[in-house]
Amino acid sequence: MIEMIQQFDESLALFFQSIHNPITDLPMIIITHLGDDGIFWIILALILLIFKKTRKAGFMLAGALIFCLVVNNLVLKSIFSRERPFVVLEAINLIIDPPSGYSFPSGHTVSSIACATTLFWNYKNSCKWAAIGAVVLAVLIAFSRMYLCVHFFTDVLAGAVVGVTLGIAAIALVNFIYKKAKKANR
Repeated sequence: MIEMIQQFDESLALFFQSIHNPITDLPMIIITHLGDDGIFWIILALILLIFKKTRKAGFMLAGALIFCLVVNNLVLKSIFSRERPFVVLEAINLIIDPPSGYSFPSGHTVSSIACATTLFWNYKNSCKWAAIGAVVLAVLIAFSRMYLCVHFFTDVLAGAVVGVTLGIAAIALVNFIYKKAKKANR
């Protein structure tokens, strides 16, 4: 079963390698860099933390990013230690600098999906365009990782599952803290 999944992942990586072209390469490079080190999401969290009206969402976003760093980058990647497609497959020619570290789960995907989860939860009713925009951006960042052959499909799929889970955990934690603080201030 694992060999079959690995063969599927490798075939898909080679497919993405085969469709590279100047029209799609540049947008994918730009999109993937939006997820580098979570900097886009960190800046957004800081902006949200500034204003009282958006502070709770900012805490959720920041919490999700901290969960992603600890759970994904420090724990899961070390446990699975999966090599990246360009290491496994000689036919892969990267069009970006090779990222360091292990491949599974995709860190860009985990952090982007976790942040999109918190933003969607906060703004799905009040600011739909921002909620939908966050989800679209997160999906594009995740896709760009496969397109650029720095992650396998299953790295991105697992990253999405972990991201949603960590986003929900951040929402639950911040809501719990806010509820306790409100109760203490009565």
